[in-house]
Amino acid sequence: MPVRARDRNRRHLREEVVAVSRVIVQVNLLSGRYHAHPWGEAQHAMAGPEWPPSPWRLLRGLAAAWFDANPHPFSETERDDLLQALGTGSPPALWLPPVSFAEIPYYQPILTSTPQDRVLHFDHFAVLSEGNEGSCFCFDFDVVLSARQQSVLAQLLARMTYLGRAESRARLSLVDTPSEHLSRVAPADGRSSSGYIRRRVLVARGTFLATGLWAAKSEGGHLVQAMIDAGRKRPPNTDWIDYGLPSALVRRQLARRAVTAPARRPRVAAVRFGLFRRVPIRLPELVQVARAIRDQATTSFNARTGGTSRRLTGRAADGSIATGHQHAFWLPKPDRRTGRLRSLTVWLPDGADGIDQRELDALLGVQHILCDDDYPILVVAERVAEMCPEPTPSRRWQAVTPFLAPLHSRRGRRALTPSEQLQRMMEGITGAIPRVTSVSGSGLLGRLTTVRTHFYQRGTWRWTTRVACWFKLEFDQPVVLPRPVGADAHFGLGQFAPVDAEGGER
Repeated sequence: MPVRARDRNRRHLREEVVAVSRVIVQVNLLSGRYHAHPWGEAQHAMAGPEWPPSPWRLLRGLAAAWFDANPHPFSETERDDLLQALGTGSPPALWLPPVSFAEIPYYQPILTSTPQDRVLHFDHFAVLSEGNEGSCFCFDFDVVLSARQQSVLAQLLARMTYLGRAESRARLSLVDTPSEHLSRVAPADGRSSSGYIRRRVLVARGTFLATGLWAAKSEGGHLVQAMIDAGRKRPPNTDWIDYGLPSALVRRQLARRAVTAPARRPRVAAVRFGLFRRVPIRLPELVQVARAIRDQATTSFNARTGGTSRRLTGRAADGSIATGHQHAFWLPKPDRRTGRLRSLTVWLPDGADGIDQRELDALLGVQHILCDDDYPILVVAERVAEMCPEPTPSRRWQAVTPFLAPLHSRRGRRALTPSEQLQRMMEGITGAIPRVTSVSGSGLLGRLTTVRTHFYQRGTWRWTTRVACWFKLEFDQPVVLPRPVGADAHFGLGQFAPVDAEGGER
């Protein structure tokens, strides 16, 4: 047997050994709410949200995650094999918590000769039971996946940031068993029984093809447009089936208002945002961008609660500055190649233990900010992390953003250069004094950078311009730097990253 064929057979056998016959996808809803409209129903005629969640919607979300990736994480063949394995089996069982249904009315203006013309819409959604245990549900597929297919599925799930409407921010992952608080819901048989509610759910059926999730080849073009042109009421190779939902899992109909459960304390260690603007966002705007996002989040929280969040503002209830660096860090990160700002991570030092649900809602509600120019910045929540990676010990560290010395040079003050101030701070954090050298002046990482930053005086502040420095650090023993340092460290200055022996970031 040729060597290549023999290796392929060995790899196939290894995959079959670790293949699984049960695939459970868990969806953690970050806001505790699932926003989704049933397929094909007129918006003004819906009686409620899509519930239970549609397995066909999950397959379509997985396909969208592959198309959204650039470059694609794996081949089209592997994508289609996975989707067809999930879509051609029997409809999955669902594991669901108790829910309540709610709706929010809103009006959409329409362009007519009468400015007052508008159309009434309703945002229908399901509110999952309160508490950390009630913020998830599961799809339970009875299919056989190889180890490679499991890996492909895990990659796509990691790229998905919502399920249903975009308001349904979610974290999706593979789990071994559903949470204990969830109840199993299976397709209903032909008999009706008391204590159950029959709910219609869209599933993949028949000669399912992966391409049927986004294109209709017989009519040509995009799936939705082809369906409209052909007058179809549901996508190809799908069917409506009834699931038997226990009556106890549907609690009541909530009022027509936004529903937030303060008792829920989701575990959120970090939220990553993408930043998009018509013109590039330059490094000197770093603090202004971070401040604008923080201000919008805190304003939203205040409007929702009438109070102030110490975690978001860094202020105690009496207005004094909170100590201990346990409040949020708003950390824009420059692109290594261009030096432009394209993302920002909000790091919550104690968020893994649980935060107020309303704080998370305020963070995810940030959408647009405006700095000094007329071009707004679109802010898109891209990822929510329950835990942050363990910090990497290293002897050598390099600035990701410039360090701004807290103390200004002034007459009568003992001379402390920025490098000396940085050494003192590092000694306080790590117990060791590093050797500090400047980053070379070539390229984007010059020795000095002018930044817009805060100037505090007598309890007030204003914007000012100061010069910040780029440094390299070298310790005698590996250390961990748990946070940024220096002035405006909570707004992104003073970030350092470990470097390897070749000088590149790890």
